[in-house]
Amino acid sequence: MNGKRYNECVQSANKRSKRGGPKDVTSNSSIACVGIDFGTSGTGFAYAFMDRQDEIFCREPGGQEPGKTSTTLLLTRDEQFIAFGSRAREEYYEGDPSSLFFENFKMLLNQVDGGTYPLAPALNGGEASLRTVLSQSLRYVKEEAMATLNRSSAMVFTADHVKWVVTVPAIWSDCAKAMMRKAAFDAGLIREETSQQLQLALEPEAACMVCERENVCLKPGDQFMVVDCGGGTIDITMSRVHTCSPLSLDEILAPSGGPWGSTYVDKEFEAFISELLGEEAYHRSRESVVWIELLRTWEAVKTSFDPKGLAKFRCPGADRGRQENGDSSSGRSGGRVINLAPLLVLNRLELTPLVQAFNQRHPDHPLQIRMITAVMIPNQLILSFFAPVLNSIVQHVSMLVKNQRIDYIFLVGGFAESKVLLENMKHNFETCDRRIVVPLRPSLAGACMLACPLLPPPPPHALPPPHFPCADVLPGEPFRSRIARFTYGCDILEPFDPFDARHRDHKLHFKSEDGKMVPYVRIFNPLVHKGTKMSPSFEVTQAQFESVEDSQDMCDFDILASAEEEVDNIEDAKIIGSVGVKLKAGQEAALSLSFGKTEIQATAMNLTTGEKSRAVIDWGFDSV
Repeated sequence: MNGKRYNECVQSANKRSKRGGPKDVTSNSSIACVGIDFGTSGTGFAYAFMDRQDEIFCREPGGQEPGKTSTTLLLTRDEQFIAFGSRAREEYYEGDPSSLFFENFKMLLNQVDGGTYPLAPALNGGEASLRTVLSQSLRYVKEEAMATLNRSSAMVFTADHVKWVVTVPAIWSDCAKAMMRKAAFDAGLIREETSQQLQLALEPEAACMVCERENVCLKPGDQFMVVDCGGGTIDITMSRVHTCSPLSLDEILAPSGGPWGSTYVDKEFEAFISELLGEEAYHRSRESVVWIELLRTWEAVKTSFDPKGLAKFRCPGADRGRQENGDSSSGRSGGRVINLAPLLVLNRLELTPLVQAFNQRHPDHPLQIRMITAVMIPNQLILSFFAPVLNSIVQHVSMLVKNQRIDYIFLVGGFAESKVLLENMKHNFETCDRRIVVPLRPSLAGACMLACPLLPPPPPHALPPPHFPCADVLPGEPFRSRIARFTYGCDILEPFDPFDARHRDHKLHFKSEDGKMVPYVRIFNPLVHKGTKMSPSFEVTQAQFESVEDSQDMCDFDILASAEEEVDNIEDAKIIGSVGVKLKAGQEAALSLSFGKTEIQATAMNLTTGEKSRAVIDWGFDSV
């Protein structure tokens, strides 16, 4: 940081901290709210008008029915938009094979760590900037949403009339969330990157709104878990009901989860195809249009697979084909048939020797040839494709419920439609004191509930007394409190103290004061500790910063985070972003960071001039 804090401000964080009052972030110009459930596998949107809070409509982008389309994008070789969703699959299958077809690209945001933008690989071996792929996708969904709003109303809507909400996984880093906001800005959802017209909503938090509408008799004090089972991630939140009408919740533990979504089941299937055909034929097939048809066939098998007892066991490890329990039959067939004819023709292969070689390696679960070009995959082998993700989910949920009473577990998201996952969760976690609940159309639960929390509060006569619920809850905000996932802080320069252990072995910075060179050291200044309970309006303000050099006109702060609750050395924390504050020599500044929502928000104030502005957090991305 190119600034220092006065000596009199060196005191405990609690004494320095100030909490801001409630702030209504909903713009007065918003006439409608659109929630975009942007998933790894599927994307849909929901909308509602501000004057009709109880009417929430869901739409599939590019269609008129409630539902989702696939999160797939087709661009020309020079990255111009062609199609999104199921239409992108059809265009790629029927059109120019040199076009860039993208799928599962949202998972790349798990790798975002500042610096350069990741490249999204296309199916045919090409690539494009992930920011471009995200923004092109969001632009299409935005245009579909605007067209739907304009068909539904006599007035003419623009994006400025809409409060936009985009879902993000709860386990995403702050940097990944910032990149999604940049993509939304590029797509034209908002005019300014820091606009409050856009809110990023945690996917399991949005989905938990469904508990109000599932005829579950929740009462104050009940504790429940939402397991958002998506294509890329499994996101888990745990909440306690404070009030039921209106719904008011306290977070019990910080969101958690991992990369255990349904696309990792697909990876196991792809590994099977690679082993069956051979690595060279597998890669040639992946880069061709016939691969899409194979994945479409597999998706139908995966979502409809009902093992009739095979799921009700302790799922084995990732070793394929070593189940000991359960019936080996499912229905009458004992397996599912998949046609491999396009792949065989493409690679000039014969199926019989391939199946014979595979069966020699896996005699316990042999494949069977059907009609020369198709194979019947036995149920035990199909079930083994689910094993790695089921193991991870069960282990993680077991750890969470071990020390917390949980009355309900809500399974939401597209993967929640899997009977294998549902039966496995019921077998491991449903008891007489704990129910497993799957909402109707779970893949749409998040999108349908997104609009509700952000609409204006009900009429005054419907509100509880002023002291209830908590005054720190923003209008329309169902979460009274959240738990900090990390310890956050900023770097500061303090006068060097040889007796302070934090100052030892650190690089010294010098400033001329009264004709003398005074040494300073850069240390970690905690603002919020991991595990801190934060209301939505929770703010920490640090005041009395000044520039180090007389020639400076900016005071730059690094924002750091650590998975540890206590951070003794600044080297133990990671820089996740930076904030620049305009500050001339002799002036003082204050920096406020808001942590109570899904994004870190920064506000800077020049204490000398009174000028106040919202600071832009620079997450270290290179310009496109």
